[in-house]
Amino acid sequence: MGFFSRLFGKKKAEETPRTSEPRVVRNDPPISFFVAPNDALGGKLTGDANVYIAGSFNGVIAVSGLVWVAEGGRLKGRIYCEDAYVAGGVEGRIHASGVIDIAAGSECGAELEYGRLWSDGAFEEPALPETEEAAQTAETAADRS
Repeated sequence: MGFFSRLFGKKKAEETPRTSEPRVVRNDPPISFFVAPNDALGGKLTGDANVYIAGSFNGVIAVSGLVWVAEGGRLKGRIYCEDAYVAGGVEGRIHASGVIDIAAGSECGAELEYGRLWSDGAFEEPALPETEEAAQTAETAADRS
């Protein structure tokens, strides 16, 4: 025991209990499913995942994360996700609760449903469907002026 330990009453080092369970380290964002260039896959993909398509995929993707269709990637089918980034080609339907980002030069011929759309360097808010009540209110306001 050293001199300063005696003076200041050094405490014993507390041991941290060791667990047999490994620590989980998450990447931001983790890519859970990847379609490599020159690969072609089809089917239904679901889960808590982020998806990166650089090859081609034909089917349904229903995930809680991001779907990224890379430049040169092709997707034909339906996508249900939080956010989507399209730099390649998409045919079918994209339903994103968050943001859909359509890159310049992409071939997006999909029907889009989104919270917000980023296109041509600006956000577009979703067009809300017009109800009969809103249409009548608009007509009444136009008649009054």
